[in-house]
Amino acid sequence: MKTKLSLILILCFSINCMANSYLPLLQERTQWNVLHAFNTTVPDLNYKKTELLKLGADTIISGKTYLKLFSTYNKEATDSTIIGFLREDCETKRVYYRENNEEEKLLYDFNAQIGDTLYTYQRFSFIPDSTPNVITAIDSIEINKNLHARRTVEITVFDQKESRFWIEGVGCEQGLIYHSYPGMAGGEIYYLLCMYKNGELFYQPQWEMFHDCFIWEIGTMITNVTMDDFYISQDKLHTSLSIINKNGQAFSAYLFDTQGKKVYQTTTKQAKLNIDTQSFPKGIYVLKIKSEDANQHITKIIL
Repeated sequence: MKTKLSLILILCFSINCMANSYLPLLQERTQWNVLHAFNTTVPDLNYKKTELLKLGADTIISGKTYLKLFSTYNKEATDSTIIGFLREDCETKRVYYRENNEEEKLLYDFNAQIGDTLYTYQRFSFIPDSTPNVITAIDSIEINKNLHARRTVEITVFDQKESRFWIEGVGCEQGLIYHSYPGMAGGEIYYLLCMYKNGELFYQPQWEMFHDCFIWEIGTMITNVTMDDFYISQDKLHTSLSIINKNGQAFSAYLFDTQGKKVYQTTTKQAKLNIDTQSFPKGIYVLKIKSEDANQHITKIIL
């Protein structure tokens, strides 16, 4: 009975969206294959892995109906875990996302017009919710013989700008809930490889570099990173991390995991800091350094 009720709700939801000439984004069994690439231009840093994001059954949270969002890096999708919840308001053409135990935040606004400034969900906690997204252009793209509205969204981080595409009925070409950010030295970047609906390929962006729906390549580890004011190095066993401020000033250091959770922070009065990383789970981390003059530096580290 519960399954039949869910199907009826989804059918009514879709009909309501189509009646408003709006192509809905959220439907059960929709899947996005998102490539996480540490660096796609330097051969020694060819870290690439594909995450499968898939919508599951609906659930009620605080009186609102959401679809569960599952994630896995397994090509067969045999070990998926719930990472959040999505809901769509067809009247306002807005899509909202909430992580587990967090309040919902705006993810997309497909009713926004050129010049509108939006404040949307930022996956990483070191990017504030007050970061502005400005709609700079609106056009359309043909998918399966149907025209889908496409918005160019410009984001400004650390006084640098970067644009990404929002496509009605598809999401972001970087991959649903992910965005690359400007000003992140050596930062991880994201690409939507393929989108499926009801198990069938619905949309595949025409990237020059990538042509497969699932890519998995693990390159060499990062040993040394040089930024304008800092030199970062790791020992051969990746059990410690050394940070040196070339200006001789004190600084603060923070480590975030791939979910944006802060796992380490410290402030040193010296120009050099050694971090014991033996107890950290192996994987990719975001290192944020804040100097005494309030300048921020961000890079990715593999432990």
